Amino acid sequence: NDPYPLAGLGSAAALLVFSFYVFNFLATATAPLVAKARASKDEAGAKLVGGQALTLALALGSALCLTLLIFREPLLHVMGTEVTGVEADHYGEQFLIVRSLAAPAVL
Repeated sequence: NDPYPLAGLGSAAALLVFSFYVFNFLATATAPLVAKARASKDEAGAKLVGGQALTLALALGSALCLTLLIFREPLLHVMGTEVTGVEADHYGEQFLIVRSLAAPAVL
């Protein structure tokens, strides 16, 4: 019967979906490069591109994690928790903290 958890979750989830979508280019750009290298029997090249992509994803995911954790309150306010109240803000922050820690793995 309490609407605040859902309000906080909605704002945090929308922020996370947008944040992860911005980095969707990693998979889109990497897959054809690895496929091209493997098609030409260049396993070392495919591993190199894959390794570079994983390193970039880890670095960007870590930066995203830190950004979301450090700026969680103003980011959630932009997403609407300032309007829905302190209770929704509290639930949104809890959800965002836990999900932000997964950013390096998600990217």
